[in-house]
Amino acid sequence: MKNADNEMVLLLRKQMGQHKTFVFTYFGRPIKKANTKVWRNALKAAGITDFRWHDLRHTWASWLIQAGVPIEVLQEIGAWSDIRMVQRYAHFSVDHLHEFANRLCSLKVAPATLFTTPEKGKKKAATR
Repeated sequence: MKNADNEMVLLLRKQMGQHKTFVFTYFGRPIKKANTKVWRNALKAAGITDFRWHDLRHTWASWLIQAGVPIEVLQEIGAWSDIRMVQRYAHFSVDHLHEFANRLCSLKVAPATLFTTPEKGKKKAATR
């Protein structure tokens, strides 16, 4: 996770237990409206443009997938009825691809034969 993501996680953890049902509170009282002038000013001060509340669902799902939560589990806790919706919400970082891309390096193939095709008119040798 990026530094800003880590800071957000720490901030959310700090909020845990502050209220029995609400995550976000202000002086112990739940915040029920967030699209206020104060909120918009805070977004502006933070340099955040084009903010949509729904984007937080994408972020949440992506963090869970990147943390190794199985997609079927994410589907259940996110209450998606179709696995394709989970795939739309949960964005993967490229970090998880490195392991699989590195497998190419472990292939025991002569470089000249890796991308060649048989010459026209010649049959491939039978292999068993």
